[in-house]
Amino acid sequence: MMNPMIDLIIYRVYKRTLLLSLLMTGLVPEAFTQSAADSTKPVEVDIIKVGYAQSLNADSGKSQYDAYVSLLLPIPINDNFVLITGVSYNNLTTKVFGSAAQFYKLTIPLGFKANLSELNTITVVALNRVTKNIQPNLAAKYQSGGIFIYTRKVSERFKYNIGLYYNTEESGAFFIPVIGTKWNPTDKWEVKGNMPINLRISYAPVKPLKIGVSYVGKYESYDLGNTYMVINRNEFAFFVETATFKNLIVQAGLAYNLSNTSKVYLSSDRVEASIIGFHLNDSRNIISNTQLSNTFFLDLKLIYRIFK
Repeated sequence: MMNPMIDLIIYRVYKRTLLLSLLMTGLVPEAFTQSAADSTKPVEVDIIKVGYAQSLNADSGKSQYDAYVSLLLPIPINDNFVLITGVSYNNLTTKVFGSAAQFYKLTIPLGFKANLSELNTITVVALNRVTKNIQPNLAAKYQSGGIFIYTRKVSERFKYNIGLYYNTEESGAFFIPVIGTKWNPTDKWEVKGNMPINLRISYAPVKPLKIGVSYVGKYESYDLGNTYMVINRNEFAFFVETATFKNLIVQAGLAYNLSNTSKVYLSSDRVEASIIGFHLNDSRNIISNTQLSNTFFLDLKLIYRIFK
């Protein structure tokens, strides 16, 4: 069991660091720094997501499109144990001077979330993934992976996560240690995510409207036959969302890709392991690299969300 004093220290350090960074960008009013009572805000779970993103200002002759759909199926077994499964599909297309490279990724998660006690929870999910470059002569490739998350509840308004993500990329074993939170300083503000994978900060001025900013880091790889491609994207976005009906959410966002690269390597040219993008014993030679960095994207989502 964690020491309450350690919890308090983690909470205070996290709060002060995050507040300082937000105040420097002018996103947070003074009232945001004040203490709040226990939250009665319901838990939100996005069951279905359908989305489409398209580049707006890529270099001449270049464009990128990203279409995706995901289904999450949490199955409660009892008050302390929930099975997690579902399916997600992603289709990414990059066009360069009329030549299109198109890829798909199908992921089936299978795992569980278990309450070890009133304050401690673990989430363990295996990620079974199939990737393919959409060409008739190339077979789909299977990639095994998973994620482990330990969650500590410090208060009704603050939880923190510690965990590890793993996937068998075409470049070799890929690891990401994660640290995250779900924090509701007030009923209108919410901070949640697992860095360096994702982070979302949202504000709800009136129901059902929400505005916010988000970050998503994406790393994926695809077999090309004698070569493979690694796609790496770091995306920051501003979004607005509202409910058309009680559970149907429409979200529109303007995203900025600070980094967006598609690097091609020989199939025999791999690394021992990668940790948060740092590659061990990396002596690979880049055959080609398509870049769409400093590019804005229009991102539209339709979400079926339940509240419990």
